Amino acid sequence: MSRHTFHMFHGSHRWQGPPQIVPLRKGHAEHGPGVYFTTAKETAARYAKGGGKIGLFTIAAPRAWAHEVKVDLEEAKRITNQVLKGAKKKDVILWLEKRPQNISGETLINLFVNRDAAHGEPGVALASFLVDRGMDATKVMQSGETWIVVLNPSIILSRRDATSGDPWDLDRSAIKSMQELATDVDVG
Repeated sequence: MSRHTFHMFHGSHRWQGPPQIVPLRKGHAEHGPGVYFTTAKETAARYAKGGGKIGLFTIAAPRAWAHEVKVDLEEAKRITNQVLKGAKKKDVILWLEKRPQNISGETLINLFVNRDAAHGEPGVALASFLVDRGMDATKVMQSGETWIVVLNPSIILSRRDATSGDPWDLDRSAIKSMQELATDVDVG
């Protein structure tokens, strides 16, 4: 059985070697750690300006989006204690201790983002933690386009340079996780 795939654009100044999650600079992790993709060629072009390139990527359907999977509160505290320091760590732990139940992976990402802690090595560690729990990406609706932030680089299957013949906006209806696809089959 073939795996469901979809296409996304990525604009950058360089793309070298196999995909990997690298530490993002401060101010570049607005939606958490990972590799950022968009359905809008124009957005990718803005990130590629000044000599960069727009890539058209084939992405395998994630096992699950970060909002589809719950994280055990004790595990969330453990990763926070391992990767954050000082006031940021204290603030996240305090927030987690007030929760009566487990949280989604997306909520944990937002906790890190909102405390300016999703960049650098803590972001890479957070991405790895979430992938180990079955979350391969996050999906964000942004100004009429869809962004995905890939946490698990193994779902990035291929890349080619975008061409003038590629559409300016890619089909957003195909961007589904394996969980969503299973639900579609169950309902249909």
